[in-house]
Amino acid sequence: MKRIIALLFFLSTISFAITAEDAAFTLDYHDQFDAAFKQAKEEKKLLMLVQIQNPCPYCEKFMENTLPDPKVKAALNNMVFVILDKSGKMPEKYRTGVTPLTVFIDPSKDESVWETIGYIKVDAFLEDIKEAKAAVAKD
Repeated sequence: MKRIIALLFFLSTISFAITAEDAAFTLDYHDQFDAAFKQAKEEKKLLMLVQIQNPCPYCEKFMENTLPDPKVKAALNNMVFVILDKSGKMPEKYRTGVTPLTVFIDPSKDESVWETIGYIKVDAFLEDIKEAKAAVAKD
């Protein structure tokens, strides 16, 4: 009986896991890399790519706790955002098997300026945002 309950719990967790499309909608991010890249390039803004997979408890935790935090939202001002499943359409140079992955991309050079791997709490992510902005400012 315990095994059946554990299996049902596991299956219900998977069925309610958040998808990249759901997260993009909820957070008001792009869900297509090409459109986000084009906007960032035209507006001369940094592009933040968040790569997740479903199911991934650390991805969900990052999307539910870190990204919607008011301090994070304020620090991410003047950026364009895209969230994709790791199997989604994106350039191979930004794809990895590790999730969650956050890549800050300078669209004028089409290169990563800062990357973070795994679930990151608010204060640590705020430092990563500062580092990404500083990396672009150096150029």
